[in-house]
Amino acid sequence: MILPNVWGKGGQLFAFSGMDGETDVLTQLVGSSLEKGRGFLFHLDPPVTVSVTVSGIDDLQTVEDHLVCGDALSSVVEISGSQIEISWAFYDSGTLLVRAAAVEVRERTAVTLRVSCSAAKAEASGEVLSVVTPSWAISGTVSSGTADQPRSELATTLSSTGDSTVFAIGYGSDAEEALKRAEVGAAVDFEAVFKERVALFDALQIPEGSASEQRMYATCDSVDHSRPLAQRARVDMGLRIPRSRDPAFCARMGRKRYQGGPGPPTRRRLHPPHYEGGWR
Repeated sequence: MILPNVWGKGGQLFAFSGMDGETDVLTQLVGSSLEKGRGFLFHLDPPVTVSVTVSGIDDLQTVEDHLVCGDALSSVVEISGSQIEISWAFYDSGTLLVRAAAVEVRERTAVTLRVSCSAAKAEASGEVLSVVTPSWAISGTVSSGTADQPRSELATTLSSTGDSTVFAIGYGSDAEEALKRAEVGAAVDFEAVFKERVALFDALQIPEGSASEQRMYATCDSVDHSRPLAQRARVDMGLRIPRSRDPAFCARMGRKRYQGGPGPPTRRRLHPPHYEGGWR
């Protein structure tokens, strides 16, 4: 199967889709990809960045992206002869899982998940990291590793081929709620969650064409899937954006500016009385 695999520098939409479960546009993690390295800027108030470093390097240069879609990501990073697969997947609207797996290890390789917010206070205890602001909190755990308060990160070391570690990030209104989400996420089967996020491609009927055309088709479906923040968004909200003018799609395809006509993209907003959540 040909999957979307273009890293949208500074524009890839990343969020749990309302088509997969309960969401709230005001109280969930919604991010966009970083221009350098592999990570996301989550648009909270204040904003927070969650990114991965391998062997202390955050501006990863040798990266092969296998899958890049709106709620899941899989990349292989090569450093000093070692190959580390970094996979991301949303468990729900406020829980993000990140797995680091050693495809090939020639020497012990450190992998860290950094949670950065200049206006937040970081606390660490054992394998738990909490980043707290007056308006939100993010807590993270690591299945095998430690939390570092000064660096505001979770760290693990992969020593041999086949080793893997899962980081679980929970978001909430306070540290207690965020930690509960992280602990629930840490207990689930990452592989099963990842398969759920990419299941839409299994049912997708892609027309015949070149590899690039088929990848484009899968990309469009991924963008359509990740954009709605409510389960009935496609019907009740009447979202209609020409793909050639959709900034999320254009960034996803590696274009920094949308193409296809003058003026900014627009959304037609409807407010049916039975609609729960979403636009407020």
